[in-house]
Amino acid sequence: MSYHAIENLIESTILIIEKSNLSIEKQRNLIYNLYQFQNRFDTSYTTLRCFPFLEKIGFIKKLPVKQHPDFNSNPAYFASIEENWISSKINLGDESDVVFYEDGFIFPEYGSDTWKRLIEEGKWLEAKEEPQEIPILNLISTGIELAEKYKEKSVMHDFYLAFLNAFLEYDISSDDGIPNDIEGWINNGDLLNLRELFIKYSLLSIKKTETEFEIPSRTNELLGDPTPNQKAKIEFLMDPKKTVEKIYASYLKNKKSLEDIAEKVQTIEKYIKQKIDSSDFNFLSNEVSINLKSHEWVCFKDVKTKLSNSRVFNKITLEVELKSIFIETYVQYDLLMKWQNLTANTYIEDAHFKTSLFELIPYDKEFEKKLNIWGLWLLPLKSKDQAIIKSLEEFFTYVNNLEGEYLTKIESEFPETFFSKPYQHYINIFESDEPIDDFLLIKNLYSISLLFIYKLVGEGKLTEALEINNQMEERLSDRFRETIPWYKNSYLPYIKAIKKGKKPVLPHLFNKD
Repeated sequence: MSYHAIENLIESTILIIEKSNLSIEKQRNLIYNLYQFQNRFDTSYTTLRCFPFLEKIGFIKKLPVKQHPDFNSNPAYFASIEENWISSKINLGDESDVVFYEDGFIFPEYGSDTWKRLIEEGKWLEAKEEPQEIPILNLISTGIELAEKYKEKSVMHDFYLAFLNAFLEYDISSDDGIPNDIEGWINNGDLLNLRELFIKYSLLSIKKTETEFEIPSRTNELLGDPTPNQKAKIEFLMDPKKTVEKIYASYLKNKKSLEDIAEKVQTIEKYIKQKIDSSDFNFLSNEVSINLKSHEWVCFKDVKTKLSNSRVFNKITLEVELKSIFIETYVQYDLLMKWQNLTANTYIEDAHFKTSLFELIPYDKEFEKKLNIWGLWLLPLKSKDQAIIKSLEEFFTYVNNLEGEYLTKIESEFPETFFSKPYQHYINIFESDEPIDDFLLIKNLYSISLLFIYKLVGEGKLTEALEINNQMEERLSDRFRETIPWYKNSYLPYIKAIKKGKKPVLPHLFNKD
């Protein structure tokens, strides 16, 4: 999903709010929640796009930096500002909320910590009411209904597409009050209201040229044998013809069929355990999810080559509801372990590189037929044990044929080839809307940025290193800074240390958990 589309949707909605007859208080609260929605995604700071209107209704102020509540008590901090985001409460450090700063002015917003402090000091005379959270389903429905009232058809479609894409990409979940199971969906008034709007206004009947959002295909989403629960949810959100009663009846039928598969899992467990025991890998762990739907086996071995002496992990995962199995390979690479002053261990979280092993296989039409839409190996769980074992044998034949290929790729790429490409090369890859065709050793810009910074610091090029940090900070959302432990616990302490002239060890690479 294009995050530019989210930014433009929020801006368009604010323009509708500006001409609405909503009270100023309701306008402020709705806009506050719209920006909270935007900040879920890796979007840029866009509040100033609508600054005149937002200032008019008391949502934002442009104040000289000397009006910051901590200006007089922390002159040294304000004398050395180098970035666009500064702390709302200086004494809290990294735990503080932030406020946008530019050219000697701060731009505090309604609902922020700075807003609260200015209210308390009597320096923000309007907008004293606390913002009220609008649940995500209500927010989407409100946006659709408001756009319909003012004949903004494209905004109606875009709100539904924003929600649908976010749901399909797991950016919206049970944490937002959305039930996990379809039973909860068909009894949830907010979801039923959203479905009614979807059907009434044909919200998926839109051409690609009329929206910046991706238009998901129900047919494609149902490929790959989704779980009965997933299938029912997709039909609920994307099938305007099938009634809710029919969707639920189909779900119950599919669920019963899946329950018959449970006994087949024992056959798979026994086979995989024997396979690991007969290999040169060391068994590490076997974990089963509470709902028994996911089974994981982890094993490892040390591999010494002419170029490295690394520890390789294989994680084999069986997803029962998807009737699929897949394998991921992780590598604790010895050069990076040295940079981190670590030794090989059994913590797979300390691995530097990770890939789905089948990504190493060049496109092969016959091989692709064996996979579902997510690239997972399909197992015939409704067949007899003999057919399941035959499929597993074929799966592990591919795995064995790929032995050592991932480590070879790493050794050929890192560090020389990896660093021979300029940092901008990687930015261009992640900013492109085109699919990534080349093999990427590291699939996130956060770790790539950190590695470039570490290398430049080691070369004594602190200015260049901090410039990369600035570029990365500009890309981060407030939500990322607040919710990703890696940012607070690993990245920020490292940046602070190098700013003080130190050369600390390389911190952990990015991990969203």
